[in-house]
Amino acid sequence: MPLTDTAVRTAKPSQTVQKLSDGGGLQLWIMPSGSKLWCLAYRDLSGKQKKLSFGAYLAVTLAKAREERGKAKTLLASGIDPGQHAKTEKANKAVAEANTFAALATELRLAEWKEFDIANAVWIIPAARMKMRREHRIPLPPQALAVLESLRPITGHGDLVFPGIVSVKKPISENTLNVALRRMGYGQDEMTAHGFRAAASTLLNESGKFSADAIERALAHQDKDAIRRTYARGEYWPERVKMAVWWADYLDALRDGAEVMPFKRA
Repeated sequence: MPLTDTAVRTAKPSQTVQKLSDGGGLQLWIMPSGSKLWCLAYRDLSGKQKKLSFGAYLAVTLAKAREERGKAKTLLASGIDPGQHAKTEKANKAVAEANTFAALATELRLAEWKEFDIANAVWIIPAARMKMRREHRIPLPPQALAVLESLRPITGHGDLVFPGIVSVKKPISENTLNVALRRMGYGQDEMTAHGFRAAASTLLNESGKFSADAIERALAHQDKDAIRRTYARGEYWPERVKMAVWWADYLDALRDGAEVMPFKRA
């Protein structure tokens, strides 16, 4: 018997994992911890039993889980393993995000004081410096504003926010942040400057607090259609502002030694 929104919402945990079936292989796994995860049980092309995760409820609704089940069934009918397909898509997305992280890290290195609208808490990166040649606006949480204000007496007399040591007219080198991490004791296999952005992307998605579209917008993945881009900017800006504040607060909690529970992976 298919699940209902009420049944999904009111399902309670027990001492063991419960599996509620919606039919067609779609299951809602209710963990003892109380988390609810969508899974699809299916057989691959060789007949081997496999499981594909769609994400956690409420981030993924019943309707969305059914939609994902339909997509997986379509792939199977076309001779494609949906689990392997999901891994390939994830790898492709990781490559795309890595390129974006590298680009944004470069923009921070080249940031000029005139780009920061402190009154409105916005960093406006000019189109000429963006890979997609479109202006990108980044909301600034109170913590970022505080850092900028503490930095202004040091570098505010020049154009660059992060000038190099040799000349205030030249930015810090691309390796400055990585060198700082190495001096702090972090090996190259532990963390890089671009790795902080990758970690933010992963945790923001796994938190279930923000829409994937808003996160993509924050990463400067913009729609090429000007009208849709304008609409999306208006639609996601308030969410992106909340996202920036939440992320900064989360980092503060880590710095202060608070007990921060890890997000559960789907």
